[in-house]
Amino acid sequence: MSRKRAMRAGLAVALAAGVLAACADIPDSGPTTRVQGEIESEEDLVQIEPAGPAPGASPTETVAGFIDAMQASPPTTEFAKQFLTKEAAAAWNPFRRVVVYVDFETTPTPNRQRVDLDVQRLATLNGRGAYSAVTTSEASEVHHYLLRQEGGEWRITNPINAYYVADFTFSNYYKPYSLYFFAPSGNALVPYPIYLPTGDQLATTLVQGVLDGPPAQQGQQSLTFVPPDTSVLSVSITPEGIAEIRLSGPLLGLDSERRKLVSAQLVTTVSQIPGVEGVRIFADGAPWEGPGEPAVQDVSELPYNLAVEPARNQLFALDAGRLVEVYDSPDAGEGVRVDPQPESMWGRAQGIRSFDVDLQLDRLLAVGSGGRTLLTGKLYDSRGQSPTTLDYVGTDLSQPVATPSGEWLVVDREPGGSQLLVVRSGGAVRPLPSGPLSRERVRSLALSPDGTRFAAIAQRIRAGGPGPPRLVLGQIRFADDGTSAVGVVGVHDLVTTGDLLSDVRSVAWVDGTTLGVLGSASGAAVEPYTVRIDGSELINEWVLPTELGVPETLVPSLSEGGVYVRNASGRLWFDNDGEWIQVSPRPLSAPTFPG
Repeated sequence: MSRKRAMRAGLAVALAAGVLAACADIPDSGPTTRVQGEIESEEDLVQIEPAGPAPGASPTETVAGFIDAMQASPPTTEFAKQFLTKEAAAAWNPFRRVVVYVDFETTPTPNRQRVDLDVQRLATLNGRGAYSAVTTSEASEVHHYLLRQEGGEWRITNPINAYYVADFTFSNYYKPYSLYFFAPSGNALVPYPIYLPTGDQLATTLVQGVLDGPPAQQGQQSLTFVPPDTSVLSVSITPEGIAEIRLSGPLLGLDSERRKLVSAQLVTTVSQIPGVEGVRIFADGAPWEGPGEPAVQDVSELPYNLAVEPARNQLFALDAGRLVEVYDSPDAGEGVRVDPQPESMWGRAQGIRSFDVDLQLDRLLAVGSGGRTLLTGKLYDSRGQSPTTLDYVGTDLSQPVATPSGEWLVVDREPGGSQLLVVRSGGAVRPLPSGPLSRERVRSLALSPDGTRFAAIAQRIRAGGPGPPRLVLGQIRFADDGTSAVGVVGVHDLVTTGDLLSDVRSVAWVDGTTLGVLGSASGAAVEPYTVRIDGSELINEWVLPTELGVPETLVPSLSEGGVYVRNASGRLWFDNDGEWIQVSPRPLSAPTFPG
């Protein structure tokens, strides 16, 4: 996967590194200094100790110094509290919310005991580190700081319970991670994206995040197998790269299966720390591995990763309505080739316009050429059989999406909105409650690798026709068995920092927290991007060749890191590590990896 141009959407920009290269360059007095440059690794990061209050500082200077003092690294209240009265310092609890800002302005008032602070926000982090982008219209936040003299110096009496971090501080000292919990099915891990500051407490904070359980979200059904009252004593990383997690609580009584599930959550979460090669867990001082299990779990052998299933590597498409398979085989000197599928009934013209294959590479669900019927049958069957037409007649059916549990999701686009359908493994078609999506035109639907989240391109229905296409996210709601889809919840627009993404044409999942999108950033031409599902990073991941033309469909591989792009003429192109190859001189339609 080649990254040519990147931007942390709106967080751009003045990266502090030049002066951070050596401790001697950090001033021991005066305001915090912003210096441009780039920090290559965490080893280059050094502690920043902002200046305390200057003697005789005015109320305005005191408030500005208070904000500057929160640029300390690692984050600490030690310096900022010096700008508060003793009573306010004792009560201040800023880490309930982190505010990432691009600029602030202090305005004195006729009353010297009040200073107004106007902060231009980019995003906020909650107490667990979950990122929320702030729209441009909501960026301004004003707080009225009250001051009084204490010991002859102005001090703040009413600090807001938030920690203000400048964009350059956030870009350098906060990094993206995920906490891992289980899908309702119990057979897949679901990542929950967060941001945490770098520092010695990173590993412990990640483990504590898992112990705290899944974040409370509307419709959230993810599971944790960590028993209540489990606490972390310490997490240390040896010179050999072994993370040693020491826990206490009711762990030793768990059976071997439950231990494996708890270990999977902890090992997968801690494996994100650079340099960690393995994980060893202790419970109440005793080694916690089960009989026959290794004392140190290798992080390169993580379980419950559905994205690496073999089916995820096999790209299928339609050539004049006939099923073909697209192979990437540059090591064999063959580049990319397209193979017909004569051993499959779908290799013959069956009058279909789109389809998806299940993750077992066993069955296929297709939409008829008129967009109103659903057909299904075995993927590979050369005995001259014909597909089975399901008992449902729709209006304008979207390309199906296979779920990890063997079902399919399809959207039926009607004049006044959209109806979400589930096709059960036996072929029964059932409508699903879809909340606000029922009042929109849903152009396409993509499912996360774990099967719990979806991304959709939707258009609001207006009197003059559908509105502009935009990116919408939500979660799948499951029945008590944890596998059968029964609806969707938590539907919301994806807001990227700075309101950058528009004119969305195609969406697919790159991994559990990242989408591949064809869209426009800041009104520019439509290009392929990756975007985190929390809206924090929008990256121009792939630079398209001019001869490709107008891109229409983006198909990234979940397990291999490659990407296919279909243009407006139907020609499919493949990115071979920055070198684009046209797959076939013939137009191909509905390219898809299973699921």
